Order: sequence, then structure tokens, then C-alpha cells
Amino acid sequence: LETAQFLADDGDPDAWQQAVAQAVSELRAGDAIEAARNEARTFLRRAEESLHALPDNVYRHSMHGLCEYVVQRTQ
Repeated sequence: LETAQFLADDGDPDAWQQAVAQAVSELRAGDAIEAARNEARTFLRRAEESLHALPDNVYRHSMHGLCEYVVQRTQ
């Protein structure tokens, strides 16, 4: 990407877009995105378990709702 930025700065505006498109393609082809999702799910499960220590009130329910939103967002 650094080389693409230099090329873009030197008058090749397509170099940056091509480099980003290639990087995105490589990320999608590998397992990095799925690994990140799995790690996020692990953190979310731990967060939800930690919520049980809090009083059963609107704030706890709001935080639980936020956890559910994040889980849905990552799918």
C-alpha cells in the first residue's frame, strides 16, 4: 500500500484504488476475517457472562442489547 500511495502522489490515481482492491481481495480469500469474527464472538460471550454480576435493571438490559447488536452486526 505504501508503494501505491507513492504512485498515487506521483500522478497515478488508480494505483491506490487498485492496491486497496487487491488487499481487500486477499483478506477475503484468507481466513483473517473469520478468525477476527470468532475472536469477537469470544469477547462478546465473556461480556455477556460478566453482565450477570450486575443488578437486573435497565442499564444491564441495555448493555445486553448492545452485545446482541454487535453479534448480529458481525454475522
